[in-house]
Amino acid sequence: MRWIFGAAFAAAMIAATPVCAGEWRMVTAANTFGVYMDQSTLRGENLKTVWITMAFTETTFNADLSLQLVELNCEERTMSDLAMMAHLADGTRTYTRSSRKPPEHIVPDTMYEYVLKAACFNDYLVDVPLHFESAYDALNNWRKSRKRAVEQD
Repeated sequence: MRWIFGAAFAAAMIAATPVCAGEWRMVTAANTFGVYMDQSTLRGENLKTVWITMAFTETTFNADLSLQLVELNCEERTMSDLAMMAHLADGTRTYTRSSRKPPEHIVPDTMYEYVLKAACFNDYLVDVPLHFESAYDALNNWRKSRKRAVEQD
């Protein structure tokens, strides 16, 4: 019975994927991707769920951005991956997974630690709040900022 409820929950969450709406804020970045969290989807106290996206500098693994629904245990510093999907910049979905993965400990100094800090402690790597209404806006901003950084080098 729990499996049926879990599958129905995951399907409902994927159907309501916040690709085109939300309050996306940058959490961390590397040369090849930027990580954003949709603050409008943040739920819970110690056990939090939230949508995150990785905007890639270039198309990677047949995706320009990936969306992931994660569950974070703030006290235990663990993360469970609830659902994931990948999209091209034109909106084409290239991958979908809606099965819950077991909790894993979050490794220090990784993107997931920055997600945990942002979701659990409102601690963002980027002080200036960069808010976007859609994951696609975040993707476009990320690519423009990386292009400017390369041009300045």
